[in-house]
Amino acid sequence: MRITAGKQRNVPATKLAVAVITLFVVFLLAPSATAKNSNPGILPPNSAPHGLTYGEWSARWFKWAYEPSPTQNPVLDTTGDNCTTGQSGHVWFLAGTFSTGNPPPPVTRTCSTPSGQMLFFPVGNGFCAGDGFDFAGERACATQFAATLVNYAVEVDGVPIQGLGSNLFDSPYRALSPEWDLVLGQDNIFGAPAGTYTPGAGDGVYVMLAPLTPGEHLIHIHADFTTGGQIDATYHLTVGK
Repeated sequence: MRITAGKQRNVPATKLAVAVITLFVVFLLAPSATAKNSNPGILPPNSAPHGLTYGEWSARWFKWAYEPSPTQNPVLDTTGDNCTTGQSGHVWFLAGTFSTGNPPPPVTRTCSTPSGQMLFFPVGNGFCAGDGFDFAGERACATQFAATLVNYAVEVDGVPIQGLGSNLFDSPYRALSPEWDLVLGQDNIFGAPAGTYTPGAGDGVYVMLAPLTPGEHLIHIHADFTTGGQIDATYHLTVGK
């Protein structure tokens, strides 16, 4: 995937294009939803968990994932130390990896979460922000980057997630974000001038999980990209009691 941020508000105009591979982990629960759901622990993609749609949660996810400084950033985290960065409320976010060139090496994170939290995260996505386009143009840009995701697979405790589709366009879990702003400080992961990059738009494949059962979970995700990139991420997750 790639992300793009560009023309700023209240700062000199600039354009930033960063090639990014962002790949994320997926979790599976014991059955708790409708019998027709092939992944019964996953909330339906047309639902509104805690009052927000998948697309609205994705807009919040982008700000959570990309606005923190490098030392606190969850997508740069290689150990799990930043798992709690910016987390609040009844929904926690999960992050994958970030690269401005070659794909990053495999990442293993050890994380703990409170019990009772829903978990929201992309399987893979892309965004564009403030390139001088209107929102429709930024959305088309984001879709172009997100569409490079192919051949993705996720296992949780050895069980594969079902029904995520084989690419962006055939996935029932695809979600388009509403408009949002990317606010960057002086120290940011893009090396961009500080400022507000707007409008922002995202596209991708996402999952919202009902709370996982307490205990230990092992999650592995692998994906390829039509651009030649590849990602491999493993999470050791402990859910509190």
